[in-house]
Order: sequence, then structure tokens, then C-alpha cells
Amino acid sequence: MLTARGGTHQFSPDESGLTLVELLVVLVIVGVATAIATATMIDSLGATRRADERIQALTEVQTASRRLTREIRVADGAAYPATADGEILVGDSDEIQVDVYRAGTRIRFRYYTATVGGVEVLREQQTVFSPPTSSSGAVGTARTVVERLANGSNGTPVFVYLTEDGVTAPDGDGDGSPEEVARVQITLVRALPEQSDITIDTAVGLRNARG
Repeated sequence: MLTARGGTHQFSPDESGLTLVELLVVLVIVGVATAIATATMIDSLGATRRADERIQALTEVQTASRRLTREIRVADGAAYPATADGEILVGDSDEIQVDVYRAGTRIRFRYYTATVGGVEVLREQQTVFSPPTSSSGAVGTARTVVERLANGSNGTPVFVYLTEDGVTAPDGDGDGSPEEVARVQITLVRALPEQSDITIDTAVGLRNARG
């Protein structure tokens, strides 16, 4: 009750404002709406992050696959017979070594799997022989070309060696019959947290294979 100019004014129910119950209801509604908006934003950000990670991983594997394809295709271990018996110097399921000749220099490319910090990776190492007939070369620093390789964990060989008839060669390196290898099947499996693996398969024909 208020007194003005000697009079008395009574508040009507419409002028009394929000009751405590109404205020609590409003707070609950606002809280629920905020929670839904926050959850939606978090899900959206998570989806964007996962998409970015997948694109980066796919780019990484595609780049490695193209590089492997390029070097293996032009491998020529027989250019200097004293250095090798075939195009594939070392040919195992998790390692390959080939010689490539460029501008009068012999470059030995070694691709192999390794465990770094408890994680399987694919690494590349180059050894440069100059002149090409040299028996010793300058060994470069190994670098990782594929992170989180999943071939070992799921039993998928990185390299499979095939004859011209498509039959698996007895062995890709000097312990078997390297001269029989006409194609190399490359399979790279890249693991991604909270997502399905990325798998890229490539078949590379050896340009200098003699059969």
C-alpha cells in the first residue's frame, strides 16, 4: 500500500510482478535451452574436427602412396649389375628398398614400418651414391611419411610382390627371386581415433622389370 497526496493505492494482481514459482520456471526453461544449444555446438565442433582430421590423414596417405608409386615404378637395380640382382633390393611385407637413378646419381629409397612412441608409422630414408657405382653412400635422416599406420595391428602387409601373371612372388628380395617381381601391391591403412580406418591400395608395375 502506498500513500500519495493523502490517498491510498492498492496494487492489483496484474501489477504484482513475477512470483517465485514463475521465476523458477523461466530459469529452468532458459537453462534447458542453453544446455541444448551448448550440446549442439559441441557436437558440431566435434564433427568439424573429425572431418578435418580425416581430410588431413587422407591427404597424408595419398601423398605417401604417390611417392611410393613413383619411386618403385622407376626402380632399376640392374643398371649397375654389381649392385643388385633385380629391381627390388629388399622386399619384405613391411619394407622395400629400391635404387633410382637421377642426373648421374643413384638414390636408394628405403620404406619401412617402425614403432615410434608406441605408434606404428611408415618411414622413408634415402641414401645417395655418387658416383652411382660407389659401394657406400651418404645416409639421410629417416622421416615419417604416414602416422598411425594400422597395417601391423590388423595383419595387412604393406607390400606384396607379384609376378607378371599376378601370382605372389616367392620373395621380393635377394633371398628369393627378385627378377620375377613385375608388380608391387601397396596397401596403406591409416588409423583414426574415433573413426573408421582409411585404406588405400595401389598396384605398381616395375618399368624396368625383366621377367
